[in-house]
Amino acid sequence: MDPSPPRMPTLTSFLLRAGLVGGLVFAAMLALATLVSPFTRPMQAPVDPAVLSRALDAARAEVAREKAEAEAASRAEAAGTTVPGGPSTPAGEPAP
Repeated sequence: MDPSPPRMPTLTSFLLRAGLVGGLVFAAMLALATLVSPFTRPMQAPVDPAVLSRALDAARAEVAREKAEAEAASRAEAAGTTVPGGPSTPAGEPAP
């Protein structure tokens, strides 16, 4: 008997095995996504009024700041000037 050395797995066999495992995982995910329907129920969570108040105040301040910036940009555009932090004139084009 001629003892042969152990064979090294080839790249092709590795890719086939990896593809087979990946295909099985994909098939399992597809089966779960199509065959299983989740159990849904209504949910209620208490919200601390102080946290809600701070969040609303911050949102209102952000909206007011954006509105003021838009009005300043509109006035500056009408006057033909630029606003600090606003868009600059592209290179090669004359200023309005």
